[in-house]
Amino acid sequence: MWSVTASWLAAQRIQKIGQSPELIWDMLMWALIPGLAGARAYFLLRHGHPAFSSATGMNKLIAAVALWDGGIVFYGSVLGGIAGIFTFCSLRKIPVVPVLDVLAPSLLVGEGFGRIGCFLYGCCYGRACDLPWAVRFPPDSLTFRKMVEKGLLDPGSEATGWLHPTQIYSSLAAFVLATILAVYFRRRPFDGAVLCLAAIIYPVSRYGIESLRADIDPFQVGLKDAEIFSLALIAAGIGGMVYFSRHRTLTTAASARSAGNQTA
Repeated sequence: MWSVTASWLAAQRIQKIGQSPELIWDMLMWALIPGLAGARAYFLLRHGHPAFSSATGMNKLIAAVALWDGGIVFYGSVLGGIAGIFTFCSLRKIPVVPVLDVLAPSLLVGEGFGRIGCFLYGCCYGRACDLPWAVRFPPDSLTFRKMVEKGLLDPGSEATGWLHPTQIYSSLAAFVLATILAVYFRRRPFDGAVLCLAAIIYPVSRYGIESLRADIDPFQVGLKDAEIFSLALIAAGIGGMVYFSRHRTLTTAASARSAGNQTA
């Protein structure tokens, strides 16, 4: 459902740059499959998985795609998805930067729905807290199993302790940021502005929520993967904003029609 919703919203926006809504549906698999592959590959390369590490032959291939065991990373999906979109736009001879502006809000819509899935599954769980909206996870959840494996919970417990619902925090933040980007898209001053703004504001919210998560061990320097990636993304977003503002172009439906007429 989330991919259909995000794609439908992008299909409405893409008309503003003179492209047909059908282009989004043609592009969907080019973004979705590489994005999923990137999310899984990043997780396995960085964090590993017992079932994957110990498997051999065909079982290793099965373990690599066993998403039902958990293990995907949002930033990996971004890298894989963008690679797929670049390939699609190159084959269709479509300017990729305006398309990425179109897709940026929808990417965060997908993130918002995806984090609800994380909450239901029990991954990406938060630290202990005593806030009124704190949550507990039952014995059949991933959260419960992971806390038992870390020695933080007795296997006979009825549920985990009270934890920050970091998945819900992430979901709400993503929907708010998606709204901001969708509104900004209508007033974007140049191509690339929406993409760069997303690269700046998403990591800021992600960085704050990461400090409340308890499911991923930090690097020795004290920063988690996502926090390091967030800082790099902010730097790239600021640099991209400066670059695109100096090479100022703005693709609209009118300019796209004019370019098409000149080509014809």
